[in-house]
Amino acid sequence: MRATQGQWEKQMNDPDFKARFRKVDYYFPGYNFVAWNCRSVWFSDKRVRKAMTLLFDRESVNTKIYSGYARLVSGPFYINSWAYDKTVKPLLVRSVRRAAAARPSRAGRTATTTAS
Repeated sequence: MRATQGQWEKQMNDPDFKARFRKVDYYFPGYNFVAWNCRSVWFSDKRVRKAMTLLFDRESVNTKIYSGYARLVSGPFYINSWAYDKTVKPLLVRSVRRAAAARPSRAGRTATTTAS
């Protein structure tokens, strides 16, 4: 029987639980994904699907929903499988933002971002 995320976090902070049980980390081989319906008029354009994928902040989902326990992957294969290509890195929102900030603007200047 597997503990839920909430149970795991609550019990790991309980001294009585820690005294009676041993914590074992096990990566459960499964994954969640977002699929775009390519037959929909909204998602028939590949550029729209790519933009929507880049807008989806998987790092935040991992932090806020999975408490940082999820591992972000770049494909549908189990991360410890021979079929998973570890040379293909997940495209993360922060890396896209970093690349966009460093990309030269149309006027030939480097684009900059400012915090207000």
